[in-house]
Amino acid sequence: MAMTVSKCHQNGQDCHERTDQSGLGRCLVQEVNADSPEQRKGKSKENGITVQLPATGRNTNIIMSLTALTSAYRLRTLCRLQRIQGRMMSSQVDSGVLLEKVGCAGVITLNRPKALNALNLPMVQHIYPQLKKWESDNETDIVIIRGAGGKAFCAGGDIRAVTEAGKVGDPLAEDFFREEYTLNHAIGTCRKPYIALIGGITMGGGVGLSVNGRFRVATEKTLFAMPETAIGKTDQLLQLLGGWGAQNHMSGDDVVSRGKECRKERLRFLLGLFPDVGGGYFLPRLQGQLGLFLALTGFRLKGRDVQRAGVATHFVESEKVPTLPGCSKVRLSLSCCWCEVRAAGARSTIPELEKELVDLKSPSAEDVFRVLDSYQNQSALGADKPFVLEQHMSDIDRLFSSSSVEGIVQNLKADGSEFANTQAKTLSRMSPTSLKITYRQLQAGAALSLQDVLVMEYRLSQACMRGCDFYEGVRSVLIDKDQNPKWNPSTLEEVSEESVEQCFSSLGEKDLTF
Repeated sequence: MAMTVSKCHQNGQDCHERTDQSGLGRCLVQEVNADSPEQRKGKSKENGITVQLPATGRNTNIIMSLTALTSAYRLRTLCRLQRIQGRMMSSQVDSGVLLEKVGCAGVITLNRPKALNALNLPMVQHIYPQLKKWESDNETDIVIIRGAGGKAFCAGGDIRAVTEAGKVGDPLAEDFFREEYTLNHAIGTCRKPYIALIGGITMGGGVGLSVNGRFRVATEKTLFAMPETAIGKTDQLLQLLGGWGAQNHMSGDDVVSRGKECRKERLRFLLGLFPDVGGGYFLPRLQGQLGLFLALTGFRLKGRDVQRAGVATHFVESEKVPTLPGCSKVRLSLSCCWCEVRAAGARSTIPELEKELVDLKSPSAEDVFRVLDSYQNQSALGADKPFVLEQHMSDIDRLFSSSSVEGIVQNLKADGSEFANTQAKTLSRMSPTSLKITYRQLQAGAALSLQDVLVMEYRLSQACMRGCDFYEGVRSVLIDKDQNPKWNPSTLEEVSEESVEQCFSSLGEKDLTF
């Protein structure tokens, strides 16, 4: 661990900053030159150090008055405190998530920017207990969750690890889904206003971390989809990231590299699965048959359309939403001083929205709503363009209103329009079993509570672990990489109602409980 002393970019004063092996830099103290004892007394709080030990789950404040100490003693004290903090933060850094208290807010930062903040089990295990603690903490009024790096909120979950565990009977195949869904339930029932800033790619596990909460804020960079039933083709992934990358000025090589990273991170949308993490609850509650359409086709929504569809509650231009730069040379803590943010090259992304949220005094959900509304009203980007599916909403309601997936496919083929033909072709590439499970999941979920939906989805996740399409999807994408999965059964007609019904059967004492 190294200590540097440099001029603060914010006010020109000396700024002690440490850098540990994690690459985390933090402005720990700013020296204030008081002209009188009265001034020094008034600034004693500024001259103190508050060190938070987030990894322990306990907020421990060590406040020391440094007014009368020599500079040398200050430096030694800072080094000791930094060593303590560095050790206690190491488990958070290793787990890929930062948990901090900023003002009235508990802040969760998904901190794996190189992996598009893909969700793994250690991240879930760190977030859940802290969320429950903040919920019962009288000094925490709101919870904010965001992704580092600016390219993704969270692009999915670690499915290959689950697959490998399932093949050998390792309990990870149960633990991952059980703990992830438990976290989704905690988010959905959190008594404090929960605000998800979903800038960038938001899919799979990232959807569960956001849509189950009270507030979801999309930006023009948001890319949302629930394409778990989709065939795992690399060209689909690169097409998805290519459009998003062009919007965000990524080079072709960067898009390909990002696609490879996504594949390594085992994103769910590469496989034949079902839209879980509460998808069975929120998708049927979208307008008309829109939720079923999104679930079966994996259609992608971008920017303001995410809010228009009802997935996000608000749309705010990204310049008003904070961004932590994601690069290998610097990783930032959310509570760092803005001299550090500017030094990392983030001068243009002023965190106006987040600052106003954390500065609220004992805010209610209505207070948060008013703040988000005010920022949305100031965001004119894309307001003049219609909803991407506006001209097709009546078609979606008509074509996807059927008592079976086979009926939907027949409707699409009989319609013959370009839109219908595109959707029919898309469905023909999906896992037939996944399509039928997804249809039944959403039909049932429309009448269930979030808790009951998650219990149902846990049963489905374990059924996928017992089935063959899940492993075939992994084989075709991650092992043999032939991008040509052989679904079994291979047609909708061959998937019996009995086999689908079995996927929804109780697991007895192994059922998910809350």
